[in-house]
Amino acid sequence: MAQRTQADLERQYRERKAQVDRGTMTAEQAYADVDEWLVQLGARQAVLLAPLGQWLWHDHLHRDWVFAGCGVQEGILVVYGKTGGMKRLPQPDAVDDWCIVQVGEQLVGPVRLEEVRRMLASPEPPADVLIWSTLANDWVMPRDPQGQKILGRTEAPKPLPEV
Repeated sequence: MAQRTQADLERQYRERKAQVDRGTMTAEQAYADVDEWLVQLGARQAVLLAPLGQWLWHDHLHRDWVFAGCGVQEGILVVYGKTGGMKRLPQPDAVDDWCIVQVGEQLVGPVRLEEVRRMLASPEPPADVLIWSTLANDWVMPRDPQGQKILGRTEAPKPLPEV
């Protein structure tokens, strides 16, 4: 099974919440299995506290979960080295089309993937670019297969299967 991403879990949350709202699934059926909502991001682990629609980071030092500072459609969870953080989106939106870009030592974002495509297609694109996308679980290089897949994405993501 492929590793799940922040975008996958937020999409699953929206689908399950709609089912709960329609009455076709109970909240317990939709959200009870905590393992379904875990994601490994770089060197850190995060969980979507689905009943509340809020993200938490695992604090290894204290063996506890701490609020990440955002909920669904509010921010990008990002790991830089062993440090986990969050970059808030300019407005609530699906996270699928947003990313953070590292050019040299500078972090830029959140920016839309379309802006990154334009930057990389410019006559003099920066040479040392890394991308943190909610469609991946670590930094990717634009020319790597995963980076090309993320940047080449033009269609809407497929819905996750119902449970």
